[in-house]
Amino acid sequence: MATNKKRHQKIDFSLLIGVQASIEQHILLWEKLSTQLVGLIGSAGFHALYARSIHRARVQYVWLQEDANLDFIELKACLDAQELSVAHDASIHLFTIFTDTLTVLIGESLTNTILQSAVSHNIMNAADKDTE
Repeated sequence: MATNKKRHQKIDFSLLIGVQASIEQHILLWEKLSTQLVGLIGSAGFHALYARSIHRARVQYVWLQEDANLDFIELKACLDAQELSVAHDASIHLFTIFTDTLTVLIGESLTNTILQSAVSHNIMNAADKDTE
């Protein structure tokens, strides 16, 4: 369980980078993760995992739309329609559900490797935006 807690903290950090965190950064993280995972589990596998995660997250965030498109337009629209703090909480919740389920399927080590790459990419993008 300690490893899950570390992964959850990494997700929280990546998605809540200071006060500059934006929904666009959350979407960038999803895009990066999907790019990496489609090569591993295929497009259909990613869609199924993402759709299942949305379905589970809707228990708490009923306004999330069940849409499994890899462009994440529907997710962005749902998050943009909410107060920023609520959108952040929902995004973190969704991402945590997704990675917890992924861990069951492919293992902790591979999930953490993929997540580390996606998180690093997200942090670098956030740093680039902060320096503009």
